[in-house]
Amino acid sequence: MDSDPRVVALVGSPRRRGNTVFAVGVATEELERRGVRCETVLLCDLPISLTDHEADQGARTSAEEQVEAALDRVWAADGLILATPIHFSNVSAQMKAFMDATNDRYMNEQWLTPRTVGLLAIGVHVFTSTIEAMQRYLDLIAPSHPPVVVATGRADAVGEAQSSQAVREAALTMAAGMADVLLG
Repeated sequence: MDSDPRVVALVGSPRRRGNTVFAVGVATEELERRGVRCETVLLCDLPISLTDHEADQGARTSAEEQVEAALDRVWAADGLILATPIHFSNVSAQMKAFMDATNDRYMNEQWLTPRTVGLLAIGVHVFTSTIEAMQRYLDLIAPSHPPVVVATGRADAVGEAQSSQAVREAALTMAAGMADVLLG
C-alpha cells in the first residue's frame, strides 16, 4: 500500500469557475480528506500548442517546457482524473489538445500507468459519447487498463452544478472508488 498516493486532475473546461471545475473540486476535496494528495491542472491555463514542433527542434520554448513538466507530473501520478464539459457530444477542445499533446509519448511507447483513473463529464446530455472518447484515449495511452471510475452530471448554466446534489454525489462516488484502489 502506498502511504502517500497522488492524483492529478486534468480539467478540460475553458472556464476557471465552471461546472466541471466545481465537480473536480468536490472529488479532490474528498480524495484529500481520505489521505490522497491532489493536484488540479486547468488545461485552459496550460499553453498547449497546436503547431508543428518538429519544424524547430533545436529551440524549446518555455511554453513547451511547461507542457512537458505537466505531462511528467501526469505520468508520475498514482491516479488521474480526466474531467471535461460535454461539447458537441465529445470532450472539450482543451481536453482534446491535451490528448494530442501526448502523441509523442504514445509513439515512443511511454505508457501512462496510473493505478486508477476517474472520468468525469458534465453537461446537458450525451454523456456516453464523451466518456467513450476519454476511454478510447485511455485504451491507447494506458494499455495496462487501470480501473476506471466514471462520474457524470447534468449542468448547463454556469454555476448550476453547485446546486446539484446529483453532481456532488457523482463526484463523491468517483472519489471514493479511486480512493479504494489507491488506499486499499
